[in-house]
Amino acid sequence: MLWSQSTAIFTREYFINKYAFKLKHNFWGTDPWETVKTVCIPAFALTQALLYVLYKVPQDVFYNYEIVLSGIAAIYALPFWRFLEKYLYPLLFPFKSDSRTRSISSLGGCTVIALIAVIVLVLQWNPIFYNVISALTALLLFSFLILSTKENYRISFRNYYYLQFVTVLFLSAVFLYGLYVRINEVIWFAIIGTSIYIMIKYLELFSFFPNEKTSKTRAWKLLGAAALLWLMGKGILYVSKVLFVN
Repeated sequence: MLWSQSTAIFTREYFINKYAFKLKHNFWGTDPWETVKTVCIPAFALTQALLYVLYKVPQDVFYNYEIVLSGIAAIYALPFWRFLEKYLYPLLFPFKSDSRTRSISSLGGCTVIALIAVIVLVLQWNPIFYNVISALTALLLFSFLILSTKENYRISFRNYYYLQFVTVLFLSAVFLYGLYVRINEVIWFAIIGTSIYIMIKYLELFSFFPNEKTSKTRAWKLLGAAALLWLMGKGILYVSKVLFVN
């Protein structure tokens, strides 16, 4: 509520569809003050308010997730990141032979920043950062699931295959880290993220075949999806029994 109302005040637009369009225009625009005014300041105000609430109610760890989201929005919307962005996203998109939207490249740059922040916090080996690490991990899982989808790569699939390797590596690292330090939220994030990733890859598999839109193919696709969901459900129950019961 605070974020939406402050954004509406600075953009001078009341309805969300109008100020959402204005935010997108300002984010990619050439006037840095408009970006700071309409994106950074509302996100920074929300971050400060959430930090105060978390200070008063430290047992409510859910606010860590909102703080991380609004904090990254406030930082990454600063104009100088538009210049540094072209040096950040090539770490996730090393090949230049495909066509991507600018928003995907920007998400790649933001993901690199969040990934660096997670690595720095993990290397501290301090339990005080565990909630922030969990929040950043959840955000990174969503980012990698989006970046690794086939829809973003239409001409060449070299970056697509590279992102599959990076995503699987990240999911494995998250699971092993959560298991090592016994952070249940991180373990569950890894399990749920892996399950979603497997389902997405299964659905994408049919898009590589020319007859994937026929009724017979769709029937087998749905049947396979149901069987895969059943197998993943059984696997999650088994893993949770081994990790959390025994």
